[in-house]
Formats: sequence, C-alpha cells, structure tokens
Amino acid sequence: MQLNFLRNKKGGEKFLSIWWFLVLVIVGIGTVGAVLMYYSANIDVRSDEAKIVSDKLSDCIINNGFLSPAVLEDKFSVLDYCNLSLYIFSEQQKQFYFKIQLSDEAGKPLRNDILQGYTDIQRQCDWQKPTSTGGAITAEYYAKCIDSSVEFLYYKDEELKTGKCEILVGSNQNGQKISSTGGGQ
Repeated sequence: MQLNFLRNKKGGEKFLSIWWFLVLVIVGIGTVGAVLMYYSANIDVRSDEAKIVSDKLSDCIINNGFLSPAVLEDKFSVLDYCNLSLYIFSEQQKQFYFKIQLSDEAGKPLRNDILQGYTDIQRQCDWQKPTSTGGAITAEYYAKCIDSSVEFLYYKDEELKTGKCEILVGSNQNGQKISSTGGGQ
C-alpha cells in the first residue's frame, strides 16, 4: 500500500517548480544587486597617493638619516634622481604637486625649494590649512595634501650638522568608477 501511495504523487512536481523559480529569482536579484554595488563604488585614494609620494621622496633624498650630497647641487633633478615620471608631475596633468624645503638647524634654507607639478594644488593645500582663528576651507573636490617633516644629518665643511626637510605633497587625481565594460567612465 505504501508503494502505491508514492507512485501516485505526480502533482508535487508542479508545486516544487514554483518554489524553484522563486529561489532562482531571489538569487538573480541578489547577484545583480551585489554587482551593481561593487561597480558603483567610488574610492578616494588621493590622501594615500600623497602619502606614498611623500614617503618615496623622503626615502630617496634622505638615506639612513643622512641627506644625499647630490641634493645640494645646483643641477639636481629630483625626478631623475628618485625615478619619478615627468609626465605624471607635469603641469598639464593637473594631478600631483610637491614642494621640498631643506633648512639647517637655524632655519636657513640650504638650497632653493624644489617644486614640481601643478602649482594650483599648492594653493588648494594652503586654503585647507587651519588658520589662527581655526577656520579652513574644506571642499570635496580639492586636492588632498600631506605635510611631512624629517630631520637629517649632512656634512658641510667636513663638519656634521643637522637639518630639516619639509615636504608638501598634494594629489588631485580623482579616481574613476569602475565600468562593467572594462574601461573607466
């Protein structure tokens, strides 16, 4: 009698197929939603880029706490010396800027400031610094800036002296949304 009971249940397949399609629809909507959330993410890495460039510059011109002697030469090219791309730091790209100031322990400049990149970024960095009254301009689309300061040792007239290196780096390279077709927008 039980065998006959199992053989005559042909209607169960019809009810199961409705639930099967409902599960497929839920999984499909979940997959499409996850893909849309991933591809619409806008990640701002300007601060991280500025920090990386600042670290690369300070590591390049200061080795083990000593200022590289080549930096004090008149014909010093920081882009060539640190293997940085002239194209990325060009005025036309409008994406990066850096300024390096070297001074001795008394605060006197050791050489002229080393400047490279889109100069408007320096103004944007200056506007974002807090003033004595505490006010500063904040804007979503301004460049993100990193100020860093490193003390170093150097030789002058065969005497060991200390100095200070201040580096300002700004990045205005806005990230792009990832396109589902493979290219940026």
